[in-house]
Amino acid sequence: MRSNDYGFDLTEPEELEVDVGRRKARERWLATYSANALRHGAMIDNAVVQHHRFTELVGSLDRMFLLSKELRQPVGGVIGGNAGVGKTTLCRYFLDALPVHDLAERGSGVLYMRLRRGRSLAAVVQRILGLLNYPLFKVSNANLDARRSLSIDALRRQKIRLLLVDEGHQMIGHSKAKRDDGTSISEYFREIMDEAQIAVCIVGGISLSELGNVDPYLQSRCVVNEVLRDFALDDSWLSLVQSLMPSNDALNFKQLQSSREIREAIHKTARGNLRRLKQYLAELAMATVDARKSTPDSAELKLAFQRAFGSEEMPSSPWR
Repeated sequence: MRSNDYGFDLTEPEELEVDVGRRKARERWLATYSANALRHGAMIDNAVVQHHRFTELVGSLDRMFLLSKELRQPVGGVIGGNAGVGKTTLCRYFLDALPVHDLAERGSGVLYMRLRRGRSLAAVVQRILGLLNYPLFKVSNANLDARRSLSIDALRRQKIRLLLVDEGHQMIGHSKAKRDDGTSISEYFREIMDEAQIAVCIVGGISLSELGNVDPYLQSRCVVNEVLRDFALDDSWLSLVQSLMPSNDALNFKQLQSSREIREAIHKTARGNLRRLKQYLAELAMATVDARKSTPDSAELKLAFQRAFGSEEMPSSPWR
């Protein structure tokens, strides 16, 4: 930006194009959602619903956390489930809700990590060292044994009690063939359980049921076996939907629950899946706010479906 003798600001052509582009983008965004609509949608999207099954699994994690240093036998578990049922939300909630305690020297005593497809044992050890504040310790095949020992010692010294391994189905792969002693990564988790006396909970897709085909020894240590499932159209589902329905001065969706037809349509829309339910209700809230209504009608119910799941799914929409 520069000034001329007349006091006017002169903008370079490139700067002018950028400013115009930003203004057009903002106008386009505001034409889609207002700031008020985004706020109401985010309230639904960020909500953590502690339904009965969710509470049970938090209790399972609590037990693993508390027992890991008290029992000589390895403490571990598996929590499987299809995409969108709330597994990662469960992990994050457990981390955020862990109370202040004196069982760990610093931090919460829980370490959370995600497995990535195709990653080697060296990459897993590198990730754990990074989470334990050893980012400069590079791991390669040449120093893997030493770094592996260092990571287990660091877990022990920092008094980690529970290792939460998300996306754990990445260990399963495509092979269903029976193996004798697992993979290098699964064997590493066994060593963490045995040598550092740390509970390991593996969270991931439904294919975790095949863990025994990959590493029967790790499976034998993960004695807690749980599954999060999509909801059937029952009282648990109705309670879940009700807890997510906004009811305030701006929006009131509670009457949607009064119609059996609409209750069934919402279940069909979400397919009983928590993630899809939140996606739909968030879009429905935003569409209703921008329509200057407190309760959605058929237009908003249809629009929310299209925005949440795209035009390709419209033939299966119950809101046509």
